[in-house]
Amino acid sequence: MNMKALLQIDEGASLNEIKKAYNGKRLVYLNEKKSTSAKPRIRLLQDKIDRLDYAYNEYIKLVGAEKEESAKNKNI
Repeated sequence: MNMKALLQIDEGASLNEIKKAYNGKRLVYLNEKKSTSAKPRIRLLQDKIDRLDYAYNEYIKLVGAEKEESAKNKNI
C-alpha cells in the first residue's frame, strides 16, 4: 500500500507532515466509527483504520531503514 496515496499527500512531504496527516485521518475514521451504529459501516471503517495503521507502520520501518543505510554509508 502506498502511504502517500492513503493519506492523499504530496510526494515531497516531510515525515512530520505524514505523521500529522496519519493522525488526522485516523481520528476522522475513529470519530465516524463512534457516531454510527450500522455494523457494515463499522467494519468498513475498522478496515480503513487497519490499512492505514499497517501502511504507516511499514512506511516508518522503511524510513528508519533508509536512515540507517545512510548513516552506514557516511561512516564508510
